[in-house]
Amino acid sequence: EFVVLVELIDYIGDAKKVEVEPCSFEDWEIIQMNGSHLENKILSQVCIVYPGQIIPLWVQDITPVTVKVMDNYSVKKSKRIAPMRLNSKSEILVKPKMSLKISNRKKNQIYFK
Repeated sequence: EFVVLVELIDYIGDAKKVEVEPCSFEDWEIIQMNGSHLENKILSQVCIVYPGQIIPLWVQDITPVTVKVMDNYSVKKSKRIAPMRLNSKSEILVKPKMSLKISNRKKNQIYFK
């Protein structure tokens, strides 16, 4: 049994910067290898994001990856979750997901603009 809560939101602002983290090391590897494809296609797959949201994304329309929204850097911080709209000017920061084997190596980050 699932409970779905729906709430009307009067205004959704545009996201300037959003930080996401791959849900697994395998997702991170796929994102690293397909960054330019995701950069071009992400807006056609998702437009509203909020902290804690789990987002499935399709790479090349055949490979799924899952990311979690860590923060949307909304201007107005409050106790409520603030959904934000992605647009072509939104910057998406992908936080690396390290495996236990390479956690001591230098961490890299991929930026989508």
